[in-house]
Amino acid sequence: MYQITFDSEKNLATIDLNRFFYPLHLVQQAASKFNNIAEVSVREVQGRVIVSLAPKEDKEAEPMALHFCNFALGLKRELGEHA
Repeated sequence: MYQITFDSEKNLATIDLNRFFYPLHLVQQAASKFNNIAEVSVREVQGRVIVSLAPKEDKEAEPMALHFCNFALGLKRELGEHA
């Protein structure tokens, strides 16, 4: 479903998402909600959705990345999208 890697020196999380579970438009909506607390970039690479997430404040990237994935799934449920 997803894979997360962390760069602790840069406090950066990279999330590799499966487009089947996380459609691009949904991930972009989730990213827009996180823009006030993190630098977020979303790109599509070979049918995958790659999200880079770096907290703006003194917060850790790991829990924020997990929260992002859960938020995106919650948004999917809220919008009534099915996988």
